[in-house]
Amino acid sequence: MKKDSQENFAARLKELVREFGTRRRLATAAGVPEGTLQQYARGSKPGMDVLVKLARAGNVSLEWLVAGIGEMRPRELASGASWADIVTVALYEMGTSLLIPQIRGFVPYSRELLTSRLKLKDPTYDSLLAVEADVDLAPIRRGDLILVDRRQTSLHDGIYLVHTPGLALRRGERVAEMIKGAPDNFMVGRAVAIDLRAI
Repeated sequence: MKKDSQENFAARLKELVREFGTRRRLATAAGVPEGTLQQYARGSKPGMDVLVKLARAGNVSLEWLVAGIGEMRPRELASGASWADIVTVALYEMGTSLLIPQIRGFVPYSRELLTSRLKLKDPTYDSLLAVEADVDLAPIRRGDLILVDRRQTSLHDGIYLVHTPGLALRRGERVAEMIKGAPDNFMVGRAVAIDLRAI
């Protein structure tokens, strides 16, 4: 970024923070440390990976965020702050490679549910994935939605439910409350929380 666009970036970042109410809320939604946002507000230069995360979280144009080109977002689109308490999880095709994923869709989860009930620390789009079970294996049934924490690095004693190239999944916990009150098309099947280990 050039110096003048860097200063203007700080102003655009300030506008995003204003929409979210606090820097912490934007940082949480984007999966970026709050201190990092503070450095950008003071003039540090963000990398493209952070710019993409901020644009996704704020539901803003990447061109607008980086260079101030065009509209922040079309008028008919809502601010990303509307979804700050939602974590969107990619629904992978079962058996897909993590390097070249086949994503079938996206499933929204309440951030509060993921942190309080499932005890996941700082859940983000990048740290979670979902797959639909394609076999019956107690307590998992065909069609159950399996939520996977990609940061899980160690396995403990337990029953392994699924073993696909690059993934080892173990021990399911049925969490029916995850879909209470949701519309029928919100999520297919019952939700199950699973630990993950990359192998």
